[in-house]
Amino acid sequence: MTVGELAFWFFLVPLAVSAGTTPLIRGLARRIGLLDHPDGESYKWHDRATPYLGGLPIILATSTIFVFGDLRGEAATKVQAMFVAAILCSLVGLLDDWRRIGAGPKMLGVLCGGLIVWWADVGTHLSSFTPLDLVLSLLWLAAITNAFNIIDNMDGVAAGVAGFASLSYFAVAVATDQPEFAMLTLSIAAACFGFLRFNFRPATIFLGDFGTMYLGLI
Repeated sequence: MTVGELAFWFFLVPLAVSAGTTPLIRGLARRIGLLDHPDGESYKWHDRATPYLGGLPIILATSTIFVFGDLRGEAATKVQAMFVAAILCSLVGLLDDWRRIGAGPKMLGVLCGGLIVWWADVGTHLSSFTPLDLVLSLLWLAAITNAFNIIDNMDGVAAGVAGFASLSYFAVAVATDQPEFAMLTLSIAAACFGFLRFNFRPATIFLGDFGTMYLGLI
């Protein structure tokens, strides 16, 4: 695949999907009442009810790699496992956006997602002691996911950090000849940048736990 084809299918297409679907999903969130109300809480920067559900356009945009990407072999299995795990976590986050289920169930969702990616041999390998590596991998995923959740209260920060971090991982994937991960990371970056137009201050839509748990895990 040429650089031009890579840029078109895994950057421009996800960018367009994310930017094009975000206004529609924002309207859907308003209609179903999936809103974040400031309620006078000091850590919330917005002063009016703002739609959640910003994770959905990012998920739709990144899923285009399964339509246009030629995923094969062990690397494809890893990408698919990461996607499934991230979807699982995002659904737990969506439930929290809707009904406030608390930190315990959300952490359980992250741990289950972590076990899925560990099964696909994606994780930290710092020692020859497998249980220790598993624990470190799960702690890392929990920390990153929680960090994205925390910074989502600042307009544009979570999606911006995820976008630029994904570009960095894309550069590593290209340099180490990992095309499947190059497709994934480039599409994540594009999805985040397409969403950012609506998430900059004053944000008209938030990622919510739905989006932050997806980005944090994947």
